[in-house]
Amino acid sequence: MSNLFQRWRNRASAEEIPEEPEIERFGADGEELVYGILAKAFDTVIRSPAVPHKELFLEKDFLVIHQGFPFLLEVKHWKGEVGQCGDKSYQQKENGIRKTIKSPAGTTAQFLRQMRSYYHLKGRICGMVVFSEPSCKLALPREIDGIAMLPLEE
Repeated sequence: MSNLFQRWRNRASAEEIPEEPEIERFGADGEELVYGILAKAFDTVIRSPAVPHKELFLEKDFLVIHQGFPFLLEVKHWKGEVGQCGDKSYQQKENGIRKTIKSPAGTTAQFLRQMRSYYHLKGRICGMVVFSEPSCKLALPREIDGIAMLPLEE
C-alpha cells in the first residue's frame, strides 16, 4: 500500500498518527492533543483536509463542522516566541535563534480562499491557528487577516 494512501486512510479513520521523525512527532503531539479536545466536543472532525493548488495540494490540520458551520484549524506546537515584525512573521526559539517563518495566518487564509474557490462555497468559513505548546509566547494580535490566533488554554 502506498505511503500516501496509508496516510490518508489513517487520518480519514482518525487512527493514531504513525510514528514520525522527532521534529515531526513533536508537531503531531500538538495535533493529537487538539484532536482529543475536538473529538469530544464535535461530531464531525476531518483530519488533514486538502485542496488542489497549482500542481500540488494545500493541507491544514482539521476541518470541523458544527451545526452546518465549517471552521478550519491549523495547529502549531511551537516553543519560544512567535510574533510579527512589520509584514514578516518570526519564531524566536528558546536557544536564542530567531528565524523568519511563513505566517500561519497567511497560509490558513490562503487555504480558505482556495477551498472557497475550488468548492464554489458562498458561506462563511472560520479559520483559526491554535498554538498548542503551553510554553509558546504569542506576540501576535488575536486576529490577523480574519484568522483567529489562539493559545490552547488548559
